[in-house]
Amino acid sequence: SHIVLTVEFKINLLRPGKGARLRCRSDVMKPGRRFSIAESSVFASDSAGEKLIAKAIVTLAVVEK
Repeated sequence: SHIVLTVEFKINLLRPGKGARLRCRSDVMKPGRRFSIAESSVFASDSAGEKLIAKAIVTLAVVEK
């Protein structure tokens, strides 16, 4: 059995989270046996369209219990 621990993360807050709806899209950029790297983008949308409001990148360690 394994657990996942956060090694580091960086968040860029690009603009205020104003809008009727928030959407987050996350992808694993590099899956690995010991470390994995994931990226997330958060978007705010309203009648004018969708804007990127935040971006994050996370390094995760996979360790045995």
